[in-house]
Amino acid sequence: MENAYRLKNQILPLAMAVALINWTSRTLFGFFYIQLLILAIAITCVIFAAYNFAQKYANIKTLLFFAFSFLYLIVCQVVMGIEDKDVFLFLITVYGYASTIYYFTIIRYRVAVVFIIGLIPFLIHTARTAKGITIHFIIYILLFFLLYFERTRKKRAETVRYNVPINEWYYVTMSVFLALVFLVSLIAPKPNVIPRLAYVNAVIEQVAQPLGGAAAQQNLFQGINNNLYNPFSIKTQSQLDSLTAPQSDRVLFEVAAQEPVYLRIQSWDKYEDNVWKIGNEKLKEYKPVRSFYNDGIKYNVFVDLVKKAKKEGIILSALPETSEIWNYDSNLPEKRKATILNVNSYSTKFIPVPIGAIDVYSEGKNSEKIYMNKLGSCSSGAQSSWKSYDVEYITQRIATNSFEHNLIKILDRTRAESLLDMNAYKKNDGEPLDISYDNLNVLYAATEDLKSVYENYTQLPQNISDRVFKLAQKITEGKESTYDKALAIEQYFHNSDYVYDLDPPRIPSGAEAIDYFLFDSKKGFCIHYASAMVVLARACGLPARYSEGYVADEFDSSTGRFVVRDKDAHAFPEVYIPGYGWMVFEPTVSVMEQDALSIFFDKVKSILVSFEETVVNIIEIIPVWVRILSIPFFLFTLMFWIWILRRVYIHFWKKKMLKLDANKAVDRILSKIIKLLGVVNLDRDLHETPLQYGQRIYMESGIDVLDFIEIFNKSKYAKVEPTVDDVKRGIALYGDVVVCIKRRLKWFNPAKYFWFV
Repeated sequence: MENAYRLKNQILPLAMAVALINWTSRTLFGFFYIQLLILAIAITCVIFAAYNFAQKYANIKTLLFFAFSFLYLIVCQVVMGIEDKDVFLFLITVYGYASTIYYFTIIRYRVAVVFIIGLIPFLIHTARTAKGITIHFIIYILLFFLLYFERTRKKRAETVRYNVPINEWYYVTMSVFLALVFLVSLIAPKPNVIPRLAYVNAVIEQVAQPLGGAAAQQNLFQGINNNLYNPFSIKTQSQLDSLTAPQSDRVLFEVAAQEPVYLRIQSWDKYEDNVWKIGNEKLKEYKPVRSFYNDGIKYNVFVDLVKKAKKEGIILSALPETSEIWNYDSNLPEKRKATILNVNSYSTKFIPVPIGAIDVYSEGKNSEKIYMNKLGSCSSGAQSSWKSYDVEYITQRIATNSFEHNLIKILDRTRAESLLDMNAYKKNDGEPLDISYDNLNVLYAATEDLKSVYENYTQLPQNISDRVFKLAQKITEGKESTYDKALAIEQYFHNSDYVYDLDPPRIPSGAEAIDYFLFDSKKGFCIHYASAMVVLARACGLPARYSEGYVADEFDSSTGRFVVRDKDAHAFPEVYIPGYGWMVFEPTVSVMEQDALSIFFDKVKSILVSFEETVVNIIEIIPVWVRILSIPFFLFTLMFWIWILRRVYIHFWKKKMLKLDANKAVDRILSKIIKLLGVVNLDRDLHETPLQYGQRIYMESGIDVLDFIEIFNKSKYAKVEPTVDDVKRGIALYGDVVVCIKRRLKWFNPAKYFWFV
């Protein structure tokens, strides 16, 4: 009954702990079950009840705490062996929040610390989603203010030494205050971080769309201000010297997929006068999606052919038997499905599709009514407000230890042409290798593509400077395969001093955009990085193209989909790997321009992250029983370092007191002694004079601080200057008080015991 009564009085801390657990779990794991909430409440109540039980035994409460924590961790380890790691993380989350909230609301009431604890799920939430105020955040704020009001009431009760009665006006005042806080937060204007005139058009279009009907819809993605970078706009070219990066949070569509995906809208083959254009009009011709052989399909057939030749004993000059590639097992790229949902019914001509699309279809429209061209653009023919499309595609995520990935790493034009030559596939008796009719068609299509890409995607204009070609050769020096060269160019941007800038310097009149970006400004956003990589790739003979679209990587755990917004518009380079097909690379850096202090903290952060990863890796390879046995060792080590740090701190504190003005030193030493006595519940009451307090301390504990209080009173009220010996006497008294407190704490409170020196 007593435990139940105490839990009833702790309902607010309990609710706060459960709210934080639920918020974190929902954000991390992306699901919510009422059973999980009930389990969180039950476990939190058990943890609170265990700590309440420990509080009744003051002499051994710390020992009981460690014993309970040890048992809880053993249970977590057992659960981890039975269930998946998400359940283990959930149990650790419950323990962490329940323990910290209990300590800082019941043992040591620290409202500021409770607020900081609430920042943990808030930061996790903001890192995984761009949503604003959620129900979890509102519940947290409500509970925080309730805890604050309750703490204020209790402090007043402690001051006046009687319990302050709660009447209806207490609740009315509290409710009105909370209502005002939320009303102000909702209606107060929020400033934009980077205000841009271009967004006025987006707002006008968004408001006008439901009012203007089809005419307004048709202009939605076109934009009144063409200076805003917009992959959906119907355009025949893409300029580099007059575009503004989009920053709007407006949701365009959602994607249900197994992985983050690049969504292509349009691509261009010709670069001229700082503009991407269509050089070969035949590349624009649309055909039904199924009339194309997807790159992924072609590569899978290509790999099967090479593996079959090896099995039949055919020796390929491009892949000798001594090659290390044969040591890897086959792991073909998977076929996956993504559903593109036009959640706001915007009207578009283009359909955003993942790289490697095989088939595109929707309710009422099969693949024969959906078209694609050789540039990779997908369209339903006319501008329309579509609901959703299902896209089957071959993922570009290939296992690094697979035969397929390692084949890509050694392919170049010569090797691919040799492997695609059907004359190379003859058995020892001269008979050709048995290849199905369908696979032959796919392989012939791959051969034609190889010729076509080198004809259409390797040209550069005459005004590209020699230093661009020299830079391309320098970056790819020593690299043999197409993949290695492309990867080297990609990494060049990440390993050099290029900066991501949403408002880069304007290109000087008459300057070549890529040359200016590579050697002068070194600042830009995705369109500059993608264009620069395409030009560098072509400068060293690699077929490459410039593509625009979106990146779907903001996962909404409440819907299980990726959210795509205006600000997710992205330009990316595609390099053609002979034998494989088009592959996306990501040269765009994520580093904003920073000052020296920010760079320093980034380096410190990277060191800490590296250390954390090392520790985690070591823990993962250690057997469970060793982990459990090592817990006391780590606890002892932690306490030892606390003890060392505390001794160093006190040493410098004593030196500081001796150098300080004597009046200030006496005042600070006495304050420190009073604070120290508060650890064993010998706090000074507000109505007590220093002398009365000293007399009470002597009567209750036998600690004599009266002589030093006399020195303090003379200094404070009689203006008698203390001597250096008086300060030394105070420092010595502090040491005596520490010894007395240690005796009262004994050995059953090691955390506090080791903290004092």
